[in-house]
Amino acid sequence: MAIDTFGKWWVGTEAEDLREYLNVYTKDEYQTDEFRLAKCQCGSLDFSLEAADQEGSAKRKCVKCSKEHFICDSEEYWEDENPDIWECIECSSKSSNIGVGFSLYKDKGAIRWLYLCGREMFEMWDTWLFCRMENRI
Repeated sequence: MAIDTFGKWWVGTEAEDLREYLNVYTKDEYQTDEFRLAKCQCGSLDFSLEAADQEGSAKRKCVKCSKEHFICDSEEYWEDENPDIWECIECSSKSSNIGVGFSLYKDKGAIRWLYLCGREMFEMWDTWLFCRMENRI
C-alpha cells in the first residue's frame, strides 16, 4: 500500500489506500476512528455510486453482480433525494472502490461524523455526511 502524493492528484494502487487517505484527510478535523471498505456478497470491491448531498444519502451498485446497497441510513432519505452518479473527475470512470470512515464521540457510543470516499473518482463533497476527495487514490 503506497500513495503517490506528487502531482495534482494523489494516486493509490489498492482499495485499502482509502483508509490511509482518510487518516491523513481527517487528522486535523473529526478523525477517522473506524473504517469499512465496501465489499459485495459476490466478493467484488468495485461499485458505481449514486449520492445526494441534500440529506446526505448514497447507494452503491456492484459492477459485477448489479446488487444495490444503501450506505448506512441512506434508504430513509432516498425517496426525497435527487442523486448524482459519481464519476472520476479525470477519466470519467463510473466504477470505484468505496470506503466509509466513521468519527466517533469519545465514549464511542455514537457516530459524530461520516466520510464517504471512493478510489478513482474524487471530488470534494462538503456536507455533514460526505467527503469526496479532491485527490485521486
